[in-house]
Amino acid sequence: MTEREEAVVRLLFEGQANKEIAASLEISEHTVKEHLKRIRKKLNVANRAGIVAHFARPLLRNPEKKLRRAYR
Repeated sequence: MTEREEAVVRLLFEGQANKEIAASLEISEHTVKEHLKRIRKKLNVANRAGIVAHFARPLLRNPEKKLRRAYR
């Protein structure tokens, strides 16, 4: 996963909408959607909830883990 995709996931975890993620990262909303599309494809999930669930599972099993370690 690229650094930018990681940043999108972190903001997604904070509950930000695409428009908010775009503003936070100073990119277009279209670019956010493209990042999310690539992330979904890499994780083989269908939607935003699938992305969050993918990264939340390891964190729920071991809350001390940081998000960065959860998908490496």
